[in-house]
Amino acid sequence: MRHPFAVILLVGAILGALLYPVGHMKIGIPEASVLPMKYESRAGDDVLKKDFDYASLTPMEIIAMPEGDPLSSEGLADAKELGERVKATGEVSRVESIYTVGEAGAKDYAKRLSEARRSGEAEAVGRVDGLVERQIEKQTRQKTDELVAQQVSDLRAASGGVPPGAEDQIRAQVEPRVEQEVRNAEGRIRTEVEKRVADEVDRRTPNLPDGISPDGKVTPEGVANFLALPEVRDRKEIRDALDAYVAGDRTLLRAVTTRNPYTEDARAAVTEVRAVDPPGGTEFLVGGLSAGQRDFISSVYGKVPLAAAFVLGVTYLILFLTFRSVFIPLKAVIVNILSLTASFGAMVFVFQDGNLSGLLNFTPLGFVDATLPILMFCTIFGVSMDYEVFLLSRIREAYENGDSNTASVSKGLMATAGIITSAAAIIIVVTGAFAFTGIIITKAVGLGLAVAVFVDATIIRVLLVPATMRILGDWNWWPGGRKRTFRAGPKG
Repeated sequence: MRHPFAVILLVGAILGALLYPVGHMKIGIPEASVLPMKYESRAGDDVLKKDFDYASLTPMEIIAMPEGDPLSSEGLADAKELGERVKATGEVSRVESIYTVGEAGAKDYAKRLSEARRSGEAEAVGRVDGLVERQIEKQTRQKTDELVAQQVSDLRAASGGVPPGAEDQIRAQVEPRVEQEVRNAEGRIRTEVEKRVADEVDRRTPNLPDGISPDGKVTPEGVANFLALPEVRDRKEIRDALDAYVAGDRTLLRAVTTRNPYTEDARAAVTEVRAVDPPGGTEFLVGGLSAGQRDFISSVYGKVPLAAAFVLGVTYLILFLTFRSVFIPLKAVIVNILSLTASFGAMVFVFQDGNLSGLLNFTPLGFVDATLPILMFCTIFGVSMDYEVFLLSRIREAYENGDSNTASVSKGLMATAGIITSAAAIIIVVTGAFAFTGIIITKAVGLGLAVAVFVDATIIRVLLVPATMRILGDWNWWPGGRKRTFRAGPKG
């Protein structure tokens, strides 16, 4: 290799193109879209996404623990306040709780009572004129009868009897005068009738509980009073809501996100909701699908840096003891990381960004399955390191046998090229076939392994490793240096 620096620049450009997609890699937990279209669960999931409010099917589940009874006005006020603060995070479209159910029921209750009262009052207004007229007739008849009876009594006392027709004459004289007197008091009669009618409407229509106004304004106290009404507690929808949202001293709030619950945005919304400052004395926990996925990813990847550091450190130490070199193990670790990252780039380019989705027959996820990077790291790092150790062993053998560093690299490549290429070809064919299966995770594993092995067996082993070893020269074997394993024969 006459121009190692040019080779390294060329390899760097190729690897840079392969590694570029890794810069925007997202991880997540897939749903039914990883399955082929022929499966019923996949078809149903697609319908749910297209025709229904998909996010509302798997909301965030917020378990709140207020200081007092969740159904008291204070507990309901805390649930209301917490729900408003959760919604104010910006990634939540609505929050459902026993408070929202009670508030909606109280508003409907106030509306129905108000309509019943208005209907009763309208009916009463239509009856008032008739009732007033009947009251006037009644009072006129009563007073006329009283006056006629009085005058007939006086006539009987004065003359010892009542002549025939005298009572009718007296009635004819008294009745017009009495009717006029009663009609002069029509205003008072109308007031009495209207009050009686209003009292009747009040008896027929119950008053709204405290905290609920006729115009539909409801306070937490109003919700508590509404839920405490016996006729309300007997409703099936209220019983179901109490069973669903209240358990002992705990109450449940369901927060519906604005995004698909399987996405990174939904998991970010969980983080924002967990950062909400609750009302005084209230504690809460956030669960649900998005929260579970977020915690799963955090749990899996929380220790990944330590695990990766352990694997890399142990690998470096073993190679250091094997080859007695500082730079050989370092180079081996770096080139294996490059192979691994190239496979990540391929997974992002294909399965996250959706390139080649038509050829491979899948629906892009918009992210990489969270289990794939770890699975690929373990598999690819081990396979690549096998090739590296195999190649370096042949190079080291030639070097210790007295060959120069350059000659040792050439001999090592020639000795292992056929075997490494054959082994890589077998792995590429076997794993590459997985890319044409029906399950996305299987496709990703197959494609990732095939790409990593191809890059490792060609670009890395054929170009990058020889170029770096050519540049480093004898420094490759520092500090161990050359240790002869074969002695040269005696000179003649």
